[in-house]
Amino acid sequence: MKLRESEIHRVVSSYRNYSLAKRYTQMDVIEDLWITLDDALNYVVKASLRVYSKLEQCEILISPEGRVINYGCECIWCDRMSACAHIGAVLFLLDELQPESFPYHYQEEKQRLKEEMERRLEQMERRRKRESARSATRFFMNEIVDDFVREVDAELNLTKYRICAEMNIDRYRGCTLTFKVGAEKLYVIKNISEFLVHVTSKDRVRYGKNCEFVHSMDAFDEASREIIAFFRTLKEMGGYSYYGLQREVQVTNEILDLIYDTFSQMDSQHCTFQCVEHSFYPEVFCEKDEDEVVVTLESENFYCGSEFIYRLDAAKNQLIRKEGENPRVLLTLMKMLKKNTQIVLEKKDVMDFYRYVFEEVKEEALWKGYAFDDLDDLETACVLYGDVDNRGRIYFILECVYEDGSRKYAIDHENTPHTLTTERICRALITYGEEVDTDKGVIYFDETAEKTYTFLKEVLPAIQMECDVYVSNALSSMGTSRKYGITVGIGVEHNLLELNIYSDEIPASELMDVLKAYRRKRRFHRLKNGQLLSLESKELSELDEVMEQYNISTSQFKNGTARMNLYRAVALNRTADEMEHVKIRRNEKFNALIQRFKSASNQPVVLNENIEDILREYQKTGVQWMNTLGNLGFDLGYSLDVLEGAPKTDAFKILIRSMSPDVIITDELGGEEDYFAIKKAIHSGVSVIATVHADSRKSFLENNSNFKKLFNCYITLNRTNGPGTIGEIYCD
Repeated sequence: MKLRESEIHRVVSSYRNYSLAKRYTQMDVIEDLWITLDDALNYVVKASLRVYSKLEQCEILISPEGRVINYGCECIWCDRMSACAHIGAVLFLLDELQPESFPYHYQEEKQRLKEEMERRLEQMERRRKRESARSATRFFMNEIVDDFVREVDAELNLTKYRICAEMNIDRYRGCTLTFKVGAEKLYVIKNISEFLVHVTSKDRVRYGKNCEFVHSMDAFDEASREIIAFFRTLKEMGGYSYYGLQREVQVTNEILDLIYDTFSQMDSQHCTFQCVEHSFYPEVFCEKDEDEVVVTLESENFYCGSEFIYRLDAAKNQLIRKEGENPRVLLTLMKMLKKNTQIVLEKKDVMDFYRYVFEEVKEEALWKGYAFDDLDDLETACVLYGDVDNRGRIYFILECVYEDGSRKYAIDHENTPHTLTTERICRALITYGEEVDTDKGVIYFDETAEKTYTFLKEVLPAIQMECDVYVSNALSSMGTSRKYGITVGIGVEHNLLELNIYSDEIPASELMDVLKAYRRKRRFHRLKNGQLLSLESKELSELDEVMEQYNISTSQFKNGTARMNLYRAVALNRTADEMEHVKIRRNEKFNALIQRFKSASNQPVVLNENIEDILREYQKTGVQWMNTLGNLGFDLGYSLDVLEGAPKTDAFKILIRSMSPDVIITDELGGEEDYFAIKKAIHSGVSVIATVHADSRKSFLENNSNFKKLFNCYITLNRTNGPGTIGEIYCD
């Protein structure tokens, strides 16, 4: 990338900035500079400069020919007339560096040059150390050769070595694992951590007099590799002495699951003990007095892993896992009893222990003594009922069924204890519900909330697996679209449009109430005869969109009929053609009106020869449109035809009084009467957009000083960049 000094002088045309840029170049103020290429192969230069402790950021775009296309800087001295000194300093640096490869980083290049100088200074030191390096190289080559020899020996050695695990159960030292390695004869692994280092480094290690081999993973059989992976997992888990894994691995609760999973499928050549799965039951004793219940262990000959319960059989040399899925509650209970010897339950805790613990694990342990048989009976089943009330609210009632046939609400004032199944259902109802009535045992749901749909579609099917569920047809159909056979009749009567809406399934007297409920985002509506309607309907949705589009409210319908201005007939006909779900019926007068409009709009309008050459094409189109509407009998309101002198002032007054508009758009301001009309509109709360012909904004305000008080924003249009383009914008 090359820059000419003339190009720099063109960009930094200010003498002050150019001189200051030269000084900045000598001061080396550029801290960082990046050069990249964009899609057009232009150079994108981004630089950071620190001048007198102030950091400045600038960016320059340079063409492949070395011409500056654009530039920018955060300082106040950079404008379109001349770039600032910061831009100039960057251009001078680029001219000096002339980088050739991109992306280019000046800081890295600067660092590279600095390192190059340091390397030159270090050459003498390297010469002095060369002899030492040669010695290190010889040592390195010897290591490489030794590694090669070890790898070759490992490949040529067809013997597969094995590791064998042994379990030792001692009364005082507990249960430990030791390991041996070898081919025919096995040798004790005295340090497991060092053994892992030898495997990682592929070291040649000797055991006894006749066993020596390279400890690569390929030297071991498949089962032994799993044992090595077991060693590595133990090392990652930690919890061992400062010296790491030594000769023995202490069997603890934390690694019981790992031991079983690793050795359960291994043969006697790799594991001298057995990992088996049998049914056994921890013995638990419960004793009750007047104030509390005490729970203790009768036997402690078991161990609690992370997910399962185990026993050790020293006679058979077996690690026994309790058969089946061990409930989490059982594991927690056994760990608690092993740690604290006993659990003491106060009266207030007995029922909770019975519900949350005893009922869950009574089949998994052997319980002796007190059996909680004097507690109040819990329900034998529960039933869930769901429906929609007269106000359209979704509600559920959960009833508990007891052994004697009696029933109670699951949710009441007394916080009656329940089985865990009922408890889970209650929590789900309360979580997704909106309001709880404990007097009636009812949980109400918000029919407009997303979580209600989640409950009905996802949670309720899961509850059906736990208990009997009965829901009404309306509730079960929630989320399913209904068809109501809605028809809209469109006609013309007394020079007005008439709309009639009726349905095959909804009574005419209640149809507006249904629409009103739908517009209020209701999901259900109950008719006077008690029938509950689901408002999930494509017909209702489409009808609501049309009423919203044309600003039609349900209150406008009298006896099922609403009236609209006739000028909306064409748009309404087009909308009716686009409707997919609602049936449309047009009467003969409406069809005739639409046909006359199509015929009239295709006929050319003969203009007065005095204005034929004056009007532009779009104005002629407007005259034809208004003429067509007038011929068809549409009420166009106050006439603004150019032939009548365009009386805008009167039109302003009529428009404000009759239609209460938010915005009025007008053309060709000029006279004093226009000023008073606009002033009245603004004082009435109406915004005004107007056009005016003038040489400039200044000349217009000089000739019409009154308008300066009315308008606060001016936009000038000119032909400099094409017809109708924006020149300048003034806002007060």
